[in-house]
Amino acid sequence: MIINFYPIVGHSGELIGRAVEKCLLEWGLKKILTITVDNASSNDLVIKYLKQIVNLWDGSVFNVEFLHMRCAAHILNLVVKDGLKDVDVSIMRVRVAMKFVRPSPARLQKFKYYVEEENIKCKGLVCLDIETRWNSTYSMLKSALVFRKAFKNMKTKYIPYTKELRQVGSASDDEDWDKVACFLPFLEIFYETTLRFSISRYVTNNTFVEEIYVSGIQLTVMLIT
Repeated sequence: MIINFYPIVGHSGELIGRAVEKCLLEWGLKKILTITVDNASSNDLVIKYLKQIVNLWDGSVFNVEFLHMRCAAHILNLVVKDGLKDVDVSIMRVRVAMKFVRPSPARLQKFKYYVEEENIKCKGLVCLDIETRWNSTYSMLKSALVFRKAFKNMKTKYIPYTKELRQVGSASDDEDWDKVACFLPFLEIFYETTLRFSISRYVTNNTFVEEIYVSGIQLTVMLIT
C-alpha cells in the first residue's frame, strides 16, 4: 500500500534522507527494522544518514544492522537487462516486425489476413514494448511468438513487409525467432518473480529469499534439461 508521495528538491543522499526522516516523524514511526531502496549510489548515503538518525531516536532494531534492505526487484531488473544483451539483435528485429503491422489499419488488416491463413486462433493482437522496460519486452515477445507463423508467411509473400524491414537491416529470420523462443521461458521466471516482489498490499521482505531460491532452482533445471 502506498502511504505517500513526497517531493524532493534534489537527488543527494542527505536530501533524500532528510525527506524520509520527516515522513517517519510525521507518521510517528521510530522503531525501524529495514528501509528498502534500490541500488543507486545515492541511496548508500541515504541509509548512512538514517542510521545516525534512528540511533539518536533510540529506536533502532538490532542496532540498525539490517536497516539497509536492497530492493530485490531492482536487482532482478539489473540481472535481466544484462542477460538481454545476449539476444538484443534478435529482439530488435522482432520489435521492428511488430512495429510494421501497427501504424496503419491497412497493414493491420493485411496482418490479420496472414493470421487467418495460418489458422492462428488468438483473439489478441501484437503489442509493442517500451524499450527501457524489460517486463514490457517480455509481454511483446510472448505475444509475438503466438504469431510467428504469420510473420514468416508475410516475409515470404508480402513484398512491402520484406522490403521495409530489409531497408533497416532488421528482417527477422528463423534464428531470431528461435533465440526469442529459447530465451522467453527464462524471462518468464524473472517476470513472475518480479510481480510477486512488487505487490504493494502486504510486506514481501519475508518472502524474497525463498522466491530467489525457488527461481534459482527453476533456472538450473531449465539449463540442465
